[in-house]
Amino acid sequence: MGEPSFVDVGTRETLWFVAAHLPSRSARFLEIGCGSGRLAGELARRGVRVRGLEPDPKAAEQARARGVDVVCASLLDHEDAPFDLALFSRSLHHIHPLGPAIARSFRLLKPGGLLLVEDFAVERIDRATAAWRYEMEEAPDANADPLVRWGLEHREDPPISDSAAMRAAIANVFVVEAEASVPYLYRYLLPADEGDARSAVVGEQLFDTEKRLIAAGVLRAIGLRLVARRA
Repeated sequence: MGEPSFVDVGTRETLWFVAAHLPSRSARFLEIGCGSGRLAGELARRGVRVRGLEPDPKAAEQARARGVDVVCASLLDHEDAPFDLALFSRSLHHIHPLGPAIARSFRLLKPGGLLLVEDFAVERIDRATAAWRYEMEEAPDANADPLVRWGLEHREDPPISDSAAMRAAIANVFVVEAEASVPYLYRYLLPADEGDARSAVVGEQLFDTEKRLIAAGVLRAIGLRLVARRA
């Protein structure tokens, strides 16, 4: 697919993940939880046949403005011709119940099609990793316990699915071919203006710093990537 153009570092990293598994530009690609369409828009601009699925009307409209073919619906409400590749784009941890969602993604893929998951393992955080995440904010709360703050920030009803739950649900119907832990916390810290050159430099620095500290054993890699195939 060639090198990505000027995009924010988070979109670039996901773009490379998808590109490594996309069989061809003619393949049909489904992004489940496409948000405002940053990734889907970049793929569509490169000639990939992309369908975005986004239940939030405002985000779906933003994706359409980027030229993305978007359906404003939840996964369980969506029916379509089978796709070659589908991606849960940092959305699977929010989806309940997991079983029916994975089963629907199975039905939306061709035999032999790939399911990609880019998400995070909420349970893998430790105090040093959480502390770094909050220290990198412009106005960190020095009096708050970072693990307590992390728990409160990620408290939802129903609860966020952890990595074991997501992997088990996928392995129940797919063949899991690969799993990797990657940097993720930089995504919380990226500047809002994705198109500003200075913001792009800041984003790259955050990503590089987190990656280096993970390699040094200072931080934990809480990002989760899974590749599974419909047998």
